[in-house]
Amino acid sequence: MDTTSPASKISLPGADPDFWRQMLVKRDANPVPPWTGQERGVLANFNRRMGVPQAVLDNIERLGDPKTLVVIAGQQAGLFLAPFYTLYKAIAAVKWAERLAEILGRPVVPAFWIASEDHDYEEVRRVHYLDANGRDVEWKCPLEPAPGTSIFDIPADAQALGDFLNSVEADTRPTEFKAEILGRWRRFIDESESLEDFFSRGMADLLGATGLILLPSGLPAVRRRATPIVRREIERPLESTALLLERAKAMEEAGEEPPVHRREGDVNFFLYREGLRCKVTYGKGCFQVVHPSGDREVGSLSAEDLLKELDAAPEYFSPNVALRPVIQDSVLPVLAMIGGPGERKYLAMVQEAGLYDLFQVAASHVLARPRAVLIEPRVERLLEKYGMDEKWISREEWSRIEEVVIRAADEARAIESLENLKKGQVEAFERFASGMGDLGKAPAVVSAIRKTSDHIQQALGKMEQLIRDELKREQETAGGQLHRLFDALRPGGAPQERVLSPIAPFQLNYGDAFAPWLVEGLDLDAPALQVLRLSDMHDGGEAR
Repeated sequence: MDTTSPASKISLPGADPDFWRQMLVKRDANPVPPWTGQERGVLANFNRRMGVPQAVLDNIERLGDPKTLVVIAGQQAGLFLAPFYTLYKAIAAVKWAERLAEILGRPVVPAFWIASEDHDYEEVRRVHYLDANGRDVEWKCPLEPAPGTSIFDIPADAQALGDFLNSVEADTRPTEFKAEILGRWRRFIDESESLEDFFSRGMADLLGATGLILLPSGLPAVRRRATPIVRREIERPLESTALLLERAKAMEEAGEEPPVHRREGDVNFFLYREGLRCKVTYGKGCFQVVHPSGDREVGSLSAEDLLKELDAAPEYFSPNVALRPVIQDSVLPVLAMIGGPGERKYLAMVQEAGLYDLFQVAASHVLARPRAVLIEPRVERLLEKYGMDEKWISREEWSRIEEVVIRAADEARAIESLENLKKGQVEAFERFASGMGDLGKAPAVVSAIRKTSDHIQQALGKMEQLIRDELKREQETAGGQLHRLFDALRPGGAPQERVLSPIAPFQLNYGDAFAPWLVEGLDLDAPALQVLRLSDMHDGGEAR
């Protein structure tokens, strides 16, 4: 692969030191101003309110050093830290920051971009967990905010969020950690004003000790630092959209589906009106602000009007998916970003479209998020029971796993063997009678043979019913075990990391030892889906 092309910025794990030194030269050639004392103070105050330890505050102070670099990950503020890969992203940022600091001899800090401006509430309102029987349970938050409401404006409703914890408490088995963990999450609800706060407290609780900086996307310092990008978008509207449309057309002609879709007239930022995040379009020399419902305009402004508003109230301007990474790399000295499979596709499109060049921003290097599946001891026992190879999971051979469990209770083969036995018994008596010659034709002998054969057939019939009953029980057991196996490893047919919350059963079963174990065990260089066995832990839950 041509390592100078934008597409190559989507890396394989374990890039060599020379590569990173070259990236450092590019980063230093396009420096980001160090964060001022006031900016660091605001960021520190937010993190301090979320309950972070001193390690995080120390890393925030390092943002004032012009030599400091950042490894960043980001995600929407999912309820109860769902889905699981949110943690994998954050942990990868922490571990890559440590690795790059050692390689480059420079301070490198990890940060997590909390995408709480996002108004796609439907994407975060569902939480999945495993109950005491290992079955997947879905909970849907009953809050119904107005369309266009950003996550940071949705209140942390004590009743709604408390209902989830009550369900988890009732559905999951008792452990020595359960009361403390649930009590802690209930305290987070009480202390949080918004879903952004609630998410941030959970992240601070699990990963604060790693030094991970929590960076809410709506922080005033971020909005202020983003104004040059937004100003450029206002002064020369639709240039960025034209580049994206051109790149989308090229992808479609090559048989690829563009991950970012734009329409002519779309502007790549939102504008807040009456607390709602509204789409902005451009046409006939004016910017139109469209209500989130899409049914009406809520304003029309000239470029001059928008620029005045940007200077006076930058907090009203929110980037969309195309501008978000450009702004991220312009407000922080980002050397590398952690991206999942979908993110990496859209980030490649943004880079290849030329948006970074358009806004004169140095692009960070995109690192693949590590992928993992956690196996609890009870799941491990099922794998052993059916003789399944753990490598099948890392290779994601789910159909092979299913076949093994079904084959363990294959009623058709067992009954076929029984029918062959019954048929063979009848044929054996016929051969016996035929071999006796005329004696076999005597009425008394014929009667005796028939009665004996019928008796055996009746006995075989009773045995068949017993076998069928036993097979039914085994099949029900195997079927239930198959469901539990897949609920634990691939709930709803999707990867575990994309569905489950880390709270139940993992945090409840293994307590405060769980997060450090996960940080230690997640391998940045694993080439495929990594299998992590919780039985390797020395304390906690059923691993004891």
